[in-house]
Amino acid sequence: MKKKVIQRANYLFNAKTIFLSLEGENGLNLVIPKKTKWSNNLGRMYHQFSYTNDPIELIGREQEKEELEAFLDGNTNFKVTAITGQAGNGKSRLVYEVFKDKAEQENWKIFGLAPNELQFFKTEFIYYFFSEDDLEKNILFVIDYVTVKAFEIGNWIQLLYNNMKEIGSNIKIRIILVERAQVTQERKPYWYTMLVEKHGLMEEGLCEWEKHIKINNLPEEKLEEIFVKYIENKAETYEKLYGTKPDISMCKKEANVIINKLDEKSKRPLYIKYIADAWLNDKSKKGRNWSKEAALQYVVEKENKKISAFFEKEKAKEIALKKILAFSMAINGIELGEHIPHFLMKEFELIEESFINGSPTMKQFLIEVGELEKSEQYILKSGLPEVVEEYYFLKYLDTQIEIDWDNKTCVEEFVNQGWKTSPSAFACFLCRLVEDFSEHPLVNFEGILKLPQELSCECAILYADVLREYTFWVDDIAKYKNSVPVIYEEILGKTVDSGVLHKVCKNYAVALFNMIWWCSKKSDSDDFEGSYAGLFLERLKNLSNSMVELKEIYLNAQKLFE
Repeated sequence: MKKKVIQRANYLFNAKTIFLSLEGENGLNLVIPKKTKWSNNLGRMYHQFSYTNDPIELIGREQEKEELEAFLDGNTNFKVTAITGQAGNGKSRLVYEVFKDKAEQENWKIFGLAPNELQFFKTEFIYYFFSEDDLEKNILFVIDYVTVKAFEIGNWIQLLYNNMKEIGSNIKIRIILVERAQVTQERKPYWYTMLVEKHGLMEEGLCEWEKHIKINNLPEEKLEEIFVKYIENKAETYEKLYGTKPDISMCKKEANVIINKLDEKSKRPLYIKYIADAWLNDKSKKGRNWSKEAALQYVVEKENKKISAFFEKEKAKEIALKKILAFSMAINGIELGEHIPHFLMKEFELIEESFINGSPTMKQFLIEVGELEKSEQYILKSGLPEVVEEYYFLKYLDTQIEIDWDNKTCVEEFVNQGWKTSPSAFACFLCRLVEDFSEHPLVNFEGILKLPQELSCECAILYADVLREYTFWVDDIAKYKNSVPVIYEEILGKTVDSGVLHKVCKNYAVALFNMIWWCSKKSDSDDFEGSYAGLFLERLKNLSNSMVELKEIYLNAQKLFE
């Protein structure tokens, strides 16, 4: 492959922009923005807690770290793997710890990709990213949360692999997919089916699910170690509060009492650090009855106090910023300026004067409560871990409903504006909410999962994705046995585009399969689930009769009751 670099700039780690000019039939010139979490301060969104800039070392993940390092090593040119596990268990922290050292080595180039950036990383473009001297070096791609764009990501991997193999490239490529839903022999989530199986990656020995790096809950003794290590690292703060250095033996006993009382979903490193911070600041030392929700509530209150303290008596500005911040979490960042969503213009105008006058105080504060990126406009993103963003968002809406308890206008406004402003980002956010907070009163089809008012082609497909993911995670089918089929039928009734119809039907079929799967787990002891399984199976049969490729899903559903 003939290579000719016409123009290139700093494309290495921390680069903001790649200037790329290619010669082709008609000529091709691209200016590629690299506005991803990993290209701007590796892992900052993953490891920097809102109240500690110097996190403790990684504890209890020695085996997983070895697996990840083994994945990087070896002479094989092209490898793909996934790191899977629930929120708060440290998937991204593990990636950060391993690759923060690799990033400093000259033989690694690290790119964090969003799905809409895949187009810039085709084989021919990769060659132009590097000089002749660079072509023996290694490339790592990290793609976080692949569910919504699983097929597109799988297609990109397949093409990249085939092209690199065809030209006999010496470039070593590693791809890491970060995803919450784990793959087992019994149950393969939709992301794996569409990304790996549909593209034949298993047949090529790529991304075999048995070799995925699974991040499960740590043993209690490791959680206690995390608790104690956090207090040790905060010894100076402890001494200021209590006039003495922390008693480590006492801390160990307290950690043991607290952790023994936690339910399983709360026994995750992220929550332990939040609980340790709360315990550190609780002079009464009586707060022992903790939970995931209590830990997240503590962080949210701390963030809100920070905002309140900054604005002091300017309550209107405080309220305005909280609304902007909450919405930015739902769509992974919001532009401040003339492109801000119209429904937030009033709120932005309240804080705009301080901002556009170049007030270092206001800018610094926005950096403290989030990440402030500069492109054509300032972009405000949250700096909190994803699960905290989700909880903050829900608590914000809860507060608005409490202010006006019989009016859910704010919820409807956020839902419709989310789908309108950034459908893909909002769909990802809703999927994560389903995974982490399906029991929350607003995470239902009358709340934030409500069918959007404006159902564009893109929104119809993405909303169908969200419905499908809901049925994968939520085992209580009594909550949605009627609503999910009715909503799917409503979407299909409004759809005229054949491509959209095809994708929505596929999602509908998978959703029905998920519902039948949950029924199969309970039908031996519950006639209710057994009877509904028959109805779902009949709906699935009708779909498969109208679309041949759904036949396999129907046959697999039948086998669940054989």
